[in-house]
Formats: sequence, C-alpha cells, structure tokens
Amino acid sequence: MWYFCQIGGINLKNTENIGQDLTNRRFLQRESGIAHPTYDSELAFYELVKSGNVEELAKKRDYDSVDSLARGQLSRDRIRNLRYHIIVTVAMIARFCIEGGLDERESYGLSDVYISRLDETNSEEKLRQIHRELILDFAERMKKQNSRKRVSIHIIKVLDYIDSRLHETVLLTDAAEFAGLNRTYLGKLFKKELGVTFSEYVRERKIDAARELLLYSEMAIGQISESLAFASQSHFTEVFRKLVGLTPEKFRNRFYRTHWTGGGG
Repeated sequence: MWYFCQIGGINLKNTENIGQDLTNRRFLQRESGIAHPTYDSELAFYELVKSGNVEELAKKRDYDSVDSLARGQLSRDRIRNLRYHIIVTVAMIARFCIEGGLDERESYGLSDVYISRLDETNSEEKLRQIHRELILDFAERMKKQNSRKRVSIHIIKVLDYIDSRLHETVLLTDAAEFAGLNRTYLGKLFKKELGVTFSEYVRERKIDAARELLLYSEMAIGQISESLAFASQSHFTEVFRKLVGLTPEKFRNRFYRTHWTGGGG
C-alpha cells in the first residue's frame, strides 16, 4: 500500500514518479548517444533573433532540427511533438524580443497569432513553414526596432512626426516640409536608413495602432478604419490582412483582451 505524502498541496508521490521518468529518459539518451543542444547554442540562436540579424537567420539550414530527438520528445505523436517544440520556440523568442525593446503587447500578440496558426495546422510541411516564418518575422521587427536607435536626427524627427499623426493622412511632402528637407532627398534617406519606403512605414505603423485598438478597445472595425484615415473599411481590411495574416474581425475574435492584465502568450 502506497503512502501518499502532501506538502503545500504537492503530492510527493507524483514528484517521485516524475523523477523516475527523468532518470529513465536520461539513461536512454546516454545509451543512444543523444546529446541535447547546449544552453549556449540555444542562447546564441535567440540572440540572433533579438538582434534582428535577418541575414544570418535566412542562411540557416537547420530549422528542421527543432523536433530532433536531441531536443527531447514532448509527445509520441509526430505532428503534436513538432507543434509543441515550435510553440516553445515562439514563446521564448517573444520574451527575448521584449527584453530587446520590442513592445510587450506587440510581441505577446504576435506570439498568440502564430501559436493559434500552429494549433490549427496538422501538416508537417506547413508547421515547418510557419516555424521559419515566425523566426524571420520577429527578427525583421527587431531589425526595425534596432535600426531606429541608429538613424539620423532627421529621420528620428520624421518618425516622431508620423507617430503623432497616425489618425491623419500622412504624406511624404508634409513630413519633408516639417523636417526642413527636400521631398526626394527624404524619401531616399528614409529607405536607406530604415530599409522600407516612407509609405510602407506609415502603413505598418497604422496597422500596429489598429491591432492595439482591436485588442484593447471596443471601437467598431469601421470606426478604427476611419480613425486611422484609411480610404475605406475594405481598404483597411485588405492592408490589415496582408500585414497580419488575418482580417481585423478574425484577429479581434481570436485575441481580444488576451493580455488585458499584462499576461503573456
């Protein structure tokens, strides 16, 4: 007859069983010559994403090793095991990127979007595609985040101008006048320093604002579209879906107030 002891609500028999499972697993890994990737190598990968090193990440060819035996078996089901490993990856990346300066709500929200996609996918090929996509997506965002720290005073001034006028139609001509620069010169300088055109940046910032409103406000989608000066709700929906991968309605239905209390995905 087993004697079950509990301390602070913890069943010590359960922890004993987990200890046995861990011992058995480590024994089998040693017997099979399976070595888990080192902590330093994993940190190096997350630091690549955090630093926005898109070029180096794009060269990597070992993304398929995310569910290798060396990384542990999280499920006996092959697809579920792969999905779990990728979910762990995106959860870690989200937190590294927050540490690197990415907005907390943006990072957690993006993590939720990808985890939701993973949950709805049962194709190994598609899961691996999403895995690579999310890594590069976070890295691209960190690259933009980090590039802002290195841009010229003129571009910083223009970025602040854009952020203060997201509820208006933001034109390059007006921004150039505000910064005291030639319109053509500003357009070239903007692309050189940020890697995107002026209009692309404005569009991305408006969609960032739209995501926050969809997540944390009760404004109707039409109101959000109008408040951010989109030509029409259909145009807003088209741009949002292109950049986020979901329509505004589906995005809100899935993630509305997910992190209202500051939790993480």
